[in-house]
Amino acid sequence: MIVSILLHELSHAVIATGYGGFVAEIGIRKIKYGFKYYTRVFWGNVPINNKICFLLGGIAMNMWLSSFGCFIVYRYKLVCGFFVYITNVLLVMLNIIPQKKLNSDGYQIVVQLQKYKKNNLNIFRKNKKMLTFANNAASIITTRKGALAVMPTLEEINA
Repeated sequence: MIVSILLHELSHAVIATGYGGFVAEIGIRKIKYGFKYYTRVFWGNVPINNKICFLLGGIAMNMWLSSFGCFIVYRYKLVCGFFVYITNVLLVMLNIIPQKKLNSDGYQIVVQLQKYKKNNLNIFRKNKKMLTFANNAASIITTRKGALAVMPTLEEINA
């Protein structure tokens, strides 16, 4: 479990560095109900979507590790893969749920999305036409069989 948590925090650090943040420390501190693992980053003037990618990086690492656990069970029939899977699924759930007391990744994602909305950078409103077009195309594709034959024409999508 400690390896999973360390890789989680390390992925935060790698992504923060890649997106222009300065990683001050990766650490652990005692809190009321156990321990809190964290990555302290100084951002400066960095777009909000970079911070959201940073927050999702740790969760993505745990999802990848849970997939790796499934691979270990499937390929090598080892029980330790099951424990890797369960541990990382639990870590994903703990991190994705917005918990203000623990200042979880999920809570920080919600905070960043609220800032995103306050700055009038709501991508869904600006790109409504594009998203509607993609949704219409996807709904047609899912009803057809085949490989290339499933692609709809522009007339079918706009209908």
